[in-house]
Amino acid sequence: MRNCGFKAFALALVAALFLAGGQAMAADAKFPDGPINFIVAYGPGGANDICARMLAPELEKILGVPVTVTNIPGGGGWIGYDAILNAAPDGQTIGMLSCPAVISGYVNPETGRTNTYRDFAPLINFANDYQVICCRPDETRFKTFKELVEYSKNNEILISGTAGAGSDGMLIAKLNSIEGAQFVHLATNGASESLTNLYGKHSDICSIDISETTAPLKAGQVKVLAVAASKRVPQNPDIPTIKEECGVEIVNFSGRGIATSVKVPAEKQAVLIDALTKAFQNPELQKALAGQGIAVEIMDAKAYTEYLDRTEQELKEIGPKYFGWELD
Repeated sequence: MRNCGFKAFALALVAALFLAGGQAMAADAKFPDGPINFIVAYGPGGANDICARMLAPELEKILGVPVTVTNIPGGGGWIGYDAILNAAPDGQTIGMLSCPAVISGYVNPETGRTNTYRDFAPLINFANDYQVICCRPDETRFKTFKELVEYSKNNEILISGTAGAGSDGMLIAKLNSIEGAQFVHLATNGASESLTNLYGKHSDICSIDISETTAPLKAGQVKVLAVAASKRVPQNPDIPTIKEECGVEIVNFSGRGIATSVKVPAEKQAVLIDALTKAFQNPELQKALAGQGIAVEIMDAKAYTEYLDRTEQELKEIGPKYFGWELD
């Protein structure tokens, strides 16, 4: 009897220790267990920053921890991108990626960068901010995109757009693939400067993201001639596509996505993906983003990775011809 009692006690003790150990392991595995640092690789006030600051409160509700937006601009976004990669791989640092800028920032051999999109774990791409071509409302030389293309065949068109091989640079390269078209890139530091050049008649037209047309359209400062999308976009369904206007399909956009380091454990990536997906399914957040001209259009992690890969291949193909890159 004494032996049986001792055995029962020993088994109970082992079970209790096992249960306590399991609870401790579960507590250690809680994620996230502290604040999330949400890096934006551009300055305050731009589309990436606005999106991040709208998203942060929703993530806080879902994850139960503070989410702090940190702006780290410079280097075409790569100072901030490197900060994402150099953070501790604990899953508590995430950041906005803007594509194609994140890709062109290393495909261009002049940058000397060794990190690529493969060093990131793409979590979600939540919006495609399509490029549009704008002119001044009082423009008389052309009133439609079709007329603009015809005019450009005999006259060089100066188009303001953000410097480099980002979304604006890629769009201008694609426009020049239209037979006979002559578009000359007037490089700027961003949409604000591109619009200023247009207003001041320093350029004939400008290329900006559709989300960046909300304020100038309301103020009557621009006329949007066409959108580089496969179909008309919900933000402004009155804008025709480039294909509608001239028969050539040109699709170009700034992919607005979120990533962390590829070194972050898969189970933590899964938690972040689930939280981000839930956040962007919230109708209130969708409505708030729509007010900024951004329509939520989800790519999951797999589709997002495939999109980054396609963009890399596209830039490698057009880089030597349009940007003068000497690629191996």
